[in-house]
Amino acid sequence: MNDSPMVPPSLDPRHLLIELVSEVVTIIDADGIITYCSPSITSQLGWETGEILGQPIADFMALEHHEDFDDVFAAVAAAPGTHGPFGLNLRTKDGRVRQMESIVTNRISDPVIGGLVTVARDSTERVAADDARLRAEARYRALVQFSSDLVVLVDVDGLVTYASPSVERILGIPHEAQGIVVFDLIHPDDIEVARESLQLAVEDPGALDGVPFEFRVLATDGTYRNLEILGSNLVDDPDVGGIVLNARDVTERVVAGARAAEQAAVLDGIARGVDLDVTLARIAAMVERHVAGAVVSVATMDPDGVIRHPANVAFAPEVVQALNVHPVDSELGVAIRGTELAIFTGITTDRRWDLLGAVIDAGYQACWCFPMIGASGNDQLGMLTVMVAEDRSPTPDEVSVLDQARDLASIAVERRRFEARLEHQAAHDVLTGLPNRTLIMDRVDRALRTASRTGEDVAVLFVDLDNFKVINDSLGHSVGDQLLEQVAKRFRRVVPDGAMVGRFGGDEFVVVHQGVDGREGAVRLADELARVLAEPVVVGGSEIHVSASIGVAMATEGDLEPQSLIRDADVAMYRAKDQGRAGHAVFEVAFHQRMVSRLELERALRAALSTGELLLHYQPVVSLEDASVVAVEALVRWSRPGHGLVSPDQFIAVAEDIGLITQLDRWVLDEACRQLSEWRQRGLALRTHMSVNLSARQIGSPDLVEMVTSTVNRHGLTGDSLLIEITESALVAEEETTLASLRRLGAHGIQVAIDDFGTGYASLDYLRRFPMAQVLKIDRSFVADLETGSRRDRAIVSASLVLARDLGFVSVAEGVETPNQMAALRALGCPLAQGYLICPPIPAAEFEDWMGTRSSP
Repeated sequence: MNDSPMVPPSLDPRHLLIELVSEVVTIIDADGIITYCSPSITSQLGWETGEILGQPIADFMALEHHEDFDDVFAAVAAAPGTHGPFGLNLRTKDGRVRQMESIVTNRISDPVIGGLVTVARDSTERVAADDARLRAEARYRALVQFSSDLVVLVDVDGLVTYASPSVERILGIPHEAQGIVVFDLIHPDDIEVARESLQLAVEDPGALDGVPFEFRVLATDGTYRNLEILGSNLVDDPDVGGIVLNARDVTERVVAGARAAEQAAVLDGIARGVDLDVTLARIAAMVERHVAGAVVSVATMDPDGVIRHPANVAFAPEVVQALNVHPVDSELGVAIRGTELAIFTGITTDRRWDLLGAVIDAGYQACWCFPMIGASGNDQLGMLTVMVAEDRSPTPDEVSVLDQARDLASIAVERRRFEARLEHQAAHDVLTGLPNRTLIMDRVDRALRTASRTGEDVAVLFVDLDNFKVINDSLGHSVGDQLLEQVAKRFRRVVPDGAMVGRFGGDEFVVVHQGVDGREGAVRLADELARVLAEPVVVGGSEIHVSASIGVAMATEGDLEPQSLIRDADVAMYRAKDQGRAGHAVFEVAFHQRMVSRLELERALRAALSTGELLLHYQPVVSLEDASVVAVEALVRWSRPGHGLVSPDQFIAVAEDIGLITQLDRWVLDEACRQLSEWRQRGLALRTHMSVNLSARQIGSPDLVEMVTSTVNRHGLTGDSLLIEITESALVAEEETTLASLRRLGAHGIQVAIDDFGTGYASLDYLRRFPMAQVLKIDRSFVADLETGSRRDRAIVSASLVLARDLGFVSVAEGVETPNQMAALRALGCPLAQGYLICPPIPAAEFEDWMGTRSSP
């Protein structure tokens, strides 16, 4: 230990001053030994000077501070001069730790002092206060950091002086990036209102309190977010000194509204005949607005798999070329062109994309392909393709957007096919020799141009043969072709000079009459066309009765577009069909809205299957002998939002037109089997069959048997629980396929009923050739005739019952609505009946109540 006196003699004049200061003054030699300590050590740390002198300074350091102190001591001892301040944690005599702020002066080379002079001040309370303040600030920052609302402080000129962290999360703008003028971020269309609002807040501090404004604000990714903003003028508050803007992101709400409006606009454009490329571009742009980072193409597809991208496609030319030339039969080519949704992620490492290097070179990492399916349910109309630079799958919300866009595109493409066929046919129809579409269009165009100079009237008549498909399917395509030839000859005979008749396609004919005697003359011509069809057409020795629905459109002043005039006539023709067929209708402007409604109906029906809007009602088939329930018929209904309960006659035909009928059939069968299984588990309907109607298209499907049997098995039912109802037209279409399928169903115990017997195109010979059918359902029109009590009507029904019995069929009378009809059927020996007199079609719960309370009719 150093034996030198506590204070060197040369320091004696300062000794009194050192003794009086509250700071702790120490001298530490080069070995870290304390050679001097001021008396204040006792008041500060509790040690007596005698306990301190001669001891290593390290002995008084907090244990966790030793290593840091050693580094500081070594550095200071090696460098003359004053150092610090340093934070030292020293132990008190009673074991506590105090935080000391120290200034150290290196006087080791001074022969009088010979050490490090330290002046230390207790900073424990100050450090604790600083820590508390920092924790409070951290809590505030956390609250602001994770708040979903944005808080921005601006001065009276709109200069940002503070922005909460949520600004960075929502807009991508760093919250510390002050000095931005808010007007630089506002959408140009909103700036004027924003400036006026800020000026009002400055001039009248309370004017905007509680009044929300909505502005589009630019984010760093280049997109605009819709913010709902409340402003408060706190310029005079010394703690704030500005205008506080509290904002909430309402983009999703705005986007949802915009999305609905966009879809409505596209549907309206389709109905108005907007060019397909323009429509598809609008749909692509709609997707790009709602799917972040998406680059979209809505392309049509040829039957051979060639993809036709529109001229204004967003893909780079080399990407389009790569997609077009990629082999159709490759694994990737098949997947892209399939009828199922295809999601490709990680394409940069997917070997299937090796031949599509242009896609990868363009920076895309994922590709989503949404097929557009045609009315057949199998044909692909085109493809909605989305490329994204991120390696990801679409979110559920994005899938919803893409599904809606795909449905819109499908509707647009199917509508466009009507016009597209104009470009792919020659001048005359091979079968009939009549002018075809191309020549018809040219004739309409020339007639309109001439009429614009001469003022004469021009009429277009669009003729569609009624039920031609049924005739074609039942009697064969050869007979159908001969029928078209005969119809064409008759039309030629009655078309006046100056008019032209052409075959527009299929069973559609168009008459162009330049110089017609006004609307009355056009109607007379329509009547004449209908008249020449009144006589039966003889084909192959058989008489065929045929009628037509005719649409009439008159060219109006300034109407020089042939497509528009033919479209109007086409719309009028559909109006004639809606009015009962075998007649004509003259186009009116109101028909356009009906077409918009039809398109909306198609879109809503496509969605109904996935949104749970379809439901089944049930109607019993009872024994006329003991009133027991022997079967239950499942009948589909549509609970359409905003329209109430929609009956099948309003949507089944639409489902057939747009290719949804087989999907609808599958849903009805599955739901009916599920309900019967549930009833049986609860002890209800133990002995009844479930009767389900299937469409002709479903009956002709090669997977009919697999679909039906798997559904029955899935719900734990046996084959004899199910009765399949088919119409006569289903029997005669695809006869061989249907015959084989019905035999296989019978082998599984599934029964078959022929529905609406007597109203179709089948002859009695079909009953002989389809012995696997067990039930004949006598059409309601025959049952209704029993009400009059005439001997002729009773004879027809009686003959049907005798025929059914002799052929081994069980008869069911449909549409029994009055006691007289019921009595007549009993008297004629009809075994089974159903109808409103017994019970109308009702929901499952009501049917259960009816089963519990029914009485004999």
